[in-house]
Amino acid sequence: MKGYYVINLMKTNKNGIPDYLALKKGEIPTFVESKESWDRLSELQKYRIKELIKNGFKVYVNYEEMVL
Repeated sequence: MKGYYVINLMKTNKNGIPDYLALKKGEIPTFVESKESWDRLSELQKYRIKELIKNGFKVYVNYEEMVL
C-alpha cells in the first residue's frame, strides 16, 4: 500500500482483529485481513469486521491464491 504506514497486528487485546492496520495522513484507518485461498473468516472475525466498519474504519479481506 503505497504511502501507507502498515502495522502487523500480531497480538492485540481483542481476538478476531484483522492482521494489518494501514495508516496514511488524511485517510481513514484501514484494516486488512489476509487469508489463504482455502481459509475462511471465523464468526468472531466477521463480528470484529462489522464492529470496525460500524465505527467508521475501512476493512478489506484479501484471499491469496496459491501459485505453483
